[in-house]
Amino acid sequence: MNQRCNPIVESSGELAQQSSGGNKKAPTERLILVLEVIGRFGPITLTELSKVTGISRAATWRATTVLRSYGWVNIRLCDHAFELSTQLESFATRAYFTPAEVEEAREIALVFQDLFHVRFGFFVEYGKFVAYDCTKGYSQVDSFLSLVNDAPALAALLPMPPELSAKHIGAFLHDASSDEQSTVRSGDFAALVDKLRRLNRVWGANKESFCAPFLSSYGAYGAVEFSVKSASKKQKSRLAKLSDCLPGLLDSSVSKWICGDRSTVCISCRENGLNLVGKIVGKGSV
Repeated sequence: MNQRCNPIVESSGELAQQSSGGNKKAPTERLILVLEVIGRFGPITLTELSKVTGISRAATWRATTVLRSYGWVNIRLCDHAFELSTQLESFATRAYFTPAEVEEAREIALVFQDLFHVRFGFFVEYGKFVAYDCTKGYSQVDSFLSLVNDAPALAALLPMPPELSAKHIGAFLHDASSDEQSTVRSGDFAALVDKLRRLNRVWGANKESFCAPFLSSYGAYGAVEFSVKSASKKQKSRLAKLSDCLPGLLDSSVSKWICGDRSTVCISCRENGLNLVGKIVGKGSV
C-alpha cells in the first residue's frame, strides 16, 4: 500500500500558493484545483480537501459531485474519502500530451513571434523529421520534411555525431525520391552538410529565413526556423543580427537569454520585445 503524508502538511509551497483564495476562484479553476489535490493526496476526506484547497466545504462538495458524474473520482465507503478512478487513468494513458522537447522549442517561438515567423520541428525516428508547430499557419505543421530540400530538417543534422547523422540519412533514402537519392549519393550533399556544420545555420533564399539547430534537454535533435514577416531591408537586417546573437546550437537555456560569455541575446533586448534588434550586442557587453 502506498504511504501518503498528511495533505495539510504537504500543501505548503507551490500548491499553497495555487490554492490561496480558493473561494474567490472561478468554478472551473476550483474544479481543476480539487482534481489536482485529490490526485496528489488522495484518498482525502472532504474536510481535508477543503482545508488544502482553501475552498468552502459546500463548493468543494459541488466540485467533487461534478468529477464523480464524469467517473473521474470515486468516493471510499469506509470514510467517504475521495480518490481518482481507473477511468481517469485509462483516459490519461490514451491521451496525447505535448512532447517535452516541443514545449522547450515553443518557448523560443513565443519570444519572437511578434517580430518573426517561427517554425520548429524534431526528428521522431531515423530519417523522419516532423514540423511540429509554427506561428504562421497550420499548413506548415504535421508533415514530414525532406532532409535534402527542407532547411529545418537539414539544420537538425548539423550538431549530430557523424554516425548518427549517417543513420538518419540512410533511413531517409529508403523513402526518398529519385532526385533526393541522386543528390545524397553524388557527394555534393555531404560537402554541403560539412560546410553548414561550420556555420550552424541554414539560410533560405534571399536571406529571408534561417534555421538554427536545436538540442532539447531530453536529447531530441530538432531545428528552429526564423523568417521575416516582410521582405523589407529592416526585417532582413534584424534577422541577420538575430542569427549573429543566437548561439550556434539552440537549447532550452536560450529562453533565459543572458549575455556575457554565453554570447546570446541580452535580457534588456528580450524585455523590450526585441523591438530594436540592432541594439543586440555580442560577447562581453550588454
